Amino acid sequence: MLLSLGNGQYSLTRQKNHNKLLILDDDHYVWKVKDNHQSLTRVEPVSHRSKPFLEGYYWLFSAKNEPKLTNGQHLSIIIQPGKWEAYLLTPGLPVSIGDSCEVIATDERIARPHSRPIKQHAAK
Repeated sequence: MLLSLGNGQYSLTRQKNHNKLLILDDDHYVWKVKDNHQSLTRVEPVSHRSKPFLEGYYWLFSAKNEPKLTNGQHLSIIIQPGKWEAYLLTPGLPVSIGDSCEVIATDERIARPHSRPIKQHAAK
């Protein structure tokens, strides 16, 4: 089962310390890469940032018992027309400021997000 958790606009900028700043709609995350380990940490909105080097649409969803998909929360970002990059977020996208998650790049793809019925997450 796929459960859509959200979608919208994202942007990715570089920071002075070689980290990246990921913005999903109005939520800001520092994307750290150290050796082969990647993580996202939720941060307060950053007012001073450089021009994005990548921007477009994202899709956040949860997969459970889906063939060819790892169970858990996934983030897919479109990097050029028709091409998506996919990441597994363990244990899930951070909700509170200071919380972090591991980011694992995957080769798991859904050819066209929303190409089949997907259960929508209920708004709170």
